[in-house]
Amino acid sequence: MEYQINNSSEVDNWKEVILVYNSALKEIGTKLEILNDEFQHVHRYNPIEHIKSRIKTSESIVKKLKKNKYYKYVVTAYQTIYGEERVTATSVSVHCATKGGKYGNPTGITNVKKTISVKKGKTVSVKPKLKTKGKVKTHIAKFRFESSNPAIATINKKGKIKGIKKGTCTVYVYTQNGLYKKATVKVK
Repeated sequence: MEYQINNSSEVDNWKEVILVYNSALKEIGTKLEILNDEFQHVHRYNPIEHIKSRIKTSESIVKKLKKNKYYKYVVTAYQTIYGEERVTATSVSVHCATKGGKYGNPTGITNVKKTISVKKGKTVSVKPKLKTKGKVKTHIAKFRFESSNPAIATINKKGKIKGIKKGTCTVYVYTQNGLYKKATVKVK
């Protein structure tokens, strides 16, 4: 199977997918380095010998893709302890559709404010909307939500933010194919 790029938007979409993967690998790598430092400090030894990551080449990935299919991607970090691999971190799952079918992928997210204020103990809702080119079939929730610091503010699966204590954090709104918007939440 040979894949030809027909326009620059396909290159941009591919670069965005690789960016998401690369970012996830870096995030997991950072978490592992912090865990490693913490173990060294608390227990006086390092359980992690080395950390290695890679992203397959675009050619390798494209060869295996089929038209009109949905694919799920997850980046998982493993740690080898006494010869046994254990999962230490997992990224958000990404669901993407290939071209050639009647359904496509979301192209963006709208209706998410950059800054959201909420009083401690009160709630406010985020009501994002999908930008699409044609029909989009969702395999999972249309949007997924995450708070960078649930001790400051939480966000449920319907997009309702609750102020927990005074401070600032970030909430993320994800689409099934990995696109996201973020908003700074200020709890007063």
